Amino acid sequence: MKLKLKKAAYSDKIKNEMIKSSADILTQGFVKLFNIILNSGKFPEFWCEGLITSIYKSGNKLDPNNYRGICVSSSLKKFYCLTLNDRLMSYTEQEKIIHHSQIGFMPGNRTADHILTLKTIHDKYVKQYSNEKIYACFVDFKKAFDSIWHDGLFLKLLENKIGGRFYDLIKDLYTNTRCAVKISDRRTSFFPYRKGVRQGCVLSPLLFNLYINELPKLFEETISDPFILPNSTTISSLLYADDLVILSRSKTGLQNCLDTLHNWSEKWLLEVNLKKTKVMILQKHKSKPKNIQFNILKNPISMTNEYTYLV
Repeated sequence: MKLKLKKAAYSDKIKNEMIKSSADILTQGFVKLFNIILNSGKFPEFWCEGLITSIYKSGNKLDPNNYRGICVSSSLKKFYCLTLNDRLMSYTEQEKIIHHSQIGFMPGNRTADHILTLKTIHDKYVKQYSNEKIYACFVDFKKAFDSIWHDGLFLKLLENKIGGRFYDLIKDLYTNTRCAVKISDRRTSFFPYRKGVRQGCVLSPLLFNLYINELPKLFEETISDPFILPNSTTISSLLYADDLVILSRSKTGLQNCLDTLHNWSEKWLLEVNLKKTKVMILQKHKSKPKNIQFNILKNPISMTNEYTYLV
C-alpha cells in the first residue's frame, strides 16, 4: 500500500496509518465501499473537498506568487484514487497511449534518461560533423498543472477511449471539487475548483500527461527536421511532465515546431512563459550564429549559451 505516513487527516479524522493498519481486517469492507462508488459514478461529497494551507517559499511575503499551496483531503479518497491510478496506468501502458517522449511520472523512467538522449544526439550529430547543429528550445509553461482546462481534460479522456464509469468518476471529482483556505485556526468558505489538476492527488500526474500527450505527436507531424537515434527512434521533443524541450536540426524546423506549440497552447489554454523559455544552439565550432531569431506569435525568444535542465 502506497499511502504515505505522518500526513495530516481531513475533517473525518481518518489518517493513512489507520487505513494501513486495518487493511487486512477491513479488506472486504473497502472493496464493497469502492465498488459502490464505482457503480454510482460519484464520489462522496466530502471526498471532493480540500483544505489548502499556504506555505511561504521565498521573496516578498506580500506577493501571493511566493507561496505554495498544500491541500489536505480525505485519506479514504486518496486510498481509492490509488486504486484508480493503478488501473489507469495499466491501461495506458497496455494500449501504449503515452508518447515515448514523455517520461515524467512514468514507471521505469528517470530524469537521467532524457539527459542521456541529449548526449546521444550531440555525440551522433554535432561531435561527428562540423556542419551539424542542435536547435533546442527549452519551454517553460506558466503554472501548467494549475492551468489545466477541466472540459479539455474530459475530452482528452474520451479521445483516449477512457470512458464508462471511470470517466464518470473523474468528471464527478473535478466538477464537484471545492476548496477552502486555512488561515491560522480559521478557514475561508468553500469555493469551486475551476481549473488545474488536483494538488496532492495521485491521479494528477497521469491526468496531466494525458492532457499534454498530443503535443509531441503534433511536432512529429510538423516539418521539424527531427533527430534519429541509433535505435531508429525519431526525436523532435523531450517531455518530463511539463518540462518540454523541442529539438530540430534546422532553424526552420524549430520555428515550425514553435508555431505548432503556440497553436496547441492557445487551443488548450496553457500559456508559455516567454521570460523563462530559452533557445540554445549546440554546434562543434564556437562562433555564435548571427541574425537568428525565434518567435512565438511574433514574441522573440531569448537565446542562451547554457541552461540547467532537469536538476
